[in-house]
Amino acid sequence: MAPGEQPLRGGSRIGTGDLAKQAAEDTTSTLALVHPGGQNLDVPGLKAVGYQVFPRGAGVKALGEDNITADIPNRDQGRWIVLLGIAGIGVVAVAAGCAATATFLRRDRALAARSTRADRGRVVRSTALWSVLVPLASAGLVGPLVAAWLTAPVSNGGPTYVTTGLLITCGAVVVVVALLAWPYSVLIATRRPHAWALTAEDRTAAK
Repeated sequence: MAPGEQPLRGGSRIGTGDLAKQAAEDTTSTLALVHPGGQNLDVPGLKAVGYQVFPRGAGVKALGEDNITADIPNRDQGRWIVLLGIAGIGVVAVAAGCAATATFLRRDRALAARSTRADRGRVVRSTALWSVLVPLASAGLVGPLVAAWLTAPVSNGGPTYVTTGLLITCGAVVVVVALLAWPYSVLIATRRPHAWALTAEDRTAAK
């Protein structure tokens, strides 16, 4: 090792005379250090040399470290916003599924008076299919396409927060709710007809 050089872990060496001369000429200078082999620099070793050479030490930072550190809270908050947004879509989908199921069950009371016991199951399944599953599943499939079309002018080919994965996830949540609401509606309609008392309106519709 040559005189006036400080050893660093990893085999790199720095001349303390050059560092002291540079510090005396310009107190606000910045030195860019690159490892010859392209490996990571020994940051603790660089800080130790800085405190040995400079009166107040030297700050050691990676390029762009300040910007990356400042963006970490924004990244974490963005993830929470996406998570809560997907949860909100799930709540809205469940509410829509409950409303569609309730509408189907109100109609099924009139269908119970019109259909026979033999074809009751088929009628219930087909009616629930078009009353519950098809509207919700269509919303889950068409909704992401509409969202992508609406956000296309905003992104304009650049970075966007509305990613393809986000749209697929939101649509998948709605489709899953639709697939769960359909058999649930059929199950209620087939197991609880004996507890329903036909009203005068239902009797009139059955005649």
